[in-house]
Amino acid sequence: MSYIVGYSSKYPKRIHHRASTLPSIDHHPQKFGCLDGKQYFDSPKPDLNVLVGAVVGGPDANDYVIDNCWS
Repeated sequence: MSYIVGYSSKYPKRIHHRASTLPSIDHHPQKFGCLDGKQYFDSPKPDLNVLVGAVVGGPDANDYVIDNCWS
């Protein structure tokens, strides 16, 4: 699996980043307040936007990765 978003056939789908989690301005032109995007952040679905090239952290000491939405 890759730790670079959008690279290879298996990469993280929920990177917990505001720009990847919230809908694009084309689909939601209203402003989001600080906690207004919580429904998207807490969703088990993959992020709405793919931040190609973003690097995420690797597994912990027990080889566990918190994100469970890898493709």
